[in-house]
Amino acid sequence: AKIAVIKPREIHFTITEGQKHQIRRMFDRVQCSVTWLQRIRENKLTLGELEKGKYRMIQKSDII
Repeated sequence: AKIAVIKPREIHFTITEGQKHQIRRMFDRVQCSVTWLQRIRENKLTLGELEKGKYRMIQKSDII
């Protein structure tokens, strides 16, 4: 895992495999809680500037 501390209460994680719950378990292990977690990329498919509740059509090039 790669970890970058952005602000005192904001941390960016990069994991190559696993699930969202893996991050929560890692923080539980050191007695810290996770209040908000957002996946911003899955392989080549990125969230980008997509607003909450919106969607976009995925192109074949996004997943291959």
